[in-house]
Amino acid sequence: ARREHLEELVALFKQFDDVNMQPVDALLQVLSIASLAKEIDGQAADGNKVLLLTVHQAKGLEFDTVFVAGCAEGEYPNQRSVREGQEVEEQRLFYVAISRAKKRLLFSYPMVSKWGRQQVRSRSLRLIR
Repeated sequence: ARREHLEELVALFKQFDDVNMQPVDALLQVLSIASLAKEIDGQAADGNKVLLLTVHQAKGLEFDTVFVAGCAEGEYPNQRSVREGQEVEEQRLFYVAISRAKKRLLFSYPMVSKWGRQQVRSRSLRLIR
């Protein structure tokens, strides 16, 4: 179990590595995310709460209902990730998001972006059968 936790921490460091941040700031960001995950575990046990989580925070948890917001092209998968050839990783994250649902799985996306542009649904939604 300890090794698994360390591997998760290494994955967080890889995922949130930002060359534009000072090393100490990047470290604090990853540690904050890791400590938040522990807090979420306790909150998830209380079925009377609605939790707003990132896909990373929800990993390993299950819920009766999962609502995946932002399922617009350019958001999911993230446009930058696609541009950088990381679309497979985005698909993996999408799978993590949708596999958290035990009973109901809901999706949403805005019809118009915050810049006033027409939005289309994510290509990731076509992968669901």
